[in-house]
Amino acid sequence: MTRDQTVECSYGIAGCARATAIFTVVHLARARSRATGRLLFGEPPTAQLLWSHINKYSLVRDRGRQLFRVDSLSQKNALWNEFSSFCRQAQAYWDAAETVRDPSSALLYYYAILNLAKAELLVGGEAANILAGPIHHGLTYSPSSSSSMRADRVGIRQNGVFPRLYELRQKSPLMEKYIPISRAILHIPEVGLEVAEADVGKSRATGLCCAIVNDGISAWPLVCGVGTELKSREFESLKGHFSEVSTRSLPGGWRQIFALSSRLSPVGVTVLQGTKSFSTGAGRPRLPL
Repeated sequence: MTRDQTVECSYGIAGCARATAIFTVVHLARARSRATGRLLFGEPPTAQLLWSHINKYSLVRDRGRQLFRVDSLSQKNALWNEFSSFCRQAQAYWDAAETVRDPSSALLYYYAILNLAKAELLVGGEAANILAGPIHHGLTYSPSSSSSMRADRVGIRQNGVFPRLYELRQKSPLMEKYIPISRAILHIPEVGLEVAEADVGKSRATGLCCAIVNDGISAWPLVCGVGTELKSREFESLKGHFSEVSTRSLPGGWRQIFALSSRLSPVGVTVLQGTKSFSTGAGRPRLPL
């Protein structure tokens, strides 16, 4: 990898790390809500809002103990103490990263993510593995293993945080021993420019708008892609859960449904409708379009 590629990539990593940290905070906040019900926000899930939600459990012992499905009060207290420590460390790293410019913040975001992941694993029933002793993050990397970033890869270390978090979220173990760098970062919108400038490959991230619509009886999702190639493999997998609908059949027009500018051209616009709907009251779910 050349020096220019390293510089371009490092700037991208900072943005990527922050985006990943927010994503991890969202997952942890959802995990936190399992004891009390769904997690619904009537406002954008900003980092400040999510930290405030997590702190309700990491700083208030009586509430935080509800997260752990064990009978003994002493066990709940011990688990909550560890959970609280992970969350407080994560927020300390996060706050520090927010004050650091450019690539230097990536490492701080990384440690915030790592501590949040450990907290999520505790809530997910992995206490025996997390608290048994020092636990590795679960990834390995050798900078001398390839001559270009396009050919770089990271190794998966068993019993580390990364593979255990994968299994907790996906409900199945991670069988792969290596993950190509290009495959990992080509799907991250926040580093699309850096990926192109570092000659890693073409970004596979696709911008989509999503709306939940209802007819008073049922609700279902609509997804709008602008300039999206329906032939791409990623979009084909999405079509397994959605069916394409004509923009002319949408009441009020697709621009109004997705809150898009009236100046946006309809050329290249694709709208997909969820193949399942969900009852919002009396009556049976149905797809009216």
